[in-house]
Amino acid sequence: MIPQKPAGETGGTMHPMYRKVLGNDIKSLKLEKLQFNSGISIVGTFTNFYHNDHAQTEWPGDLA
Repeated sequence: MIPQKPAGETGGTMHPMYRKVLGNDIKSLKLEKLQFNSGISIVGTFTNFYHNDHAQTEWPGDLA
């Protein structure tokens, strides 16, 4: 799926560089429910999907 809006624009996603993590964001991870194996736990999943830097993307409607 190709994004219709660039990061940071209304309707687009926020560029991770500008993302602020709040206490409630951390709380919603429910880290206290993690199961540890030898002191190690995994939050989320891993993928090998590469994401291009949004700054290098040409968006529909951009002026050349």
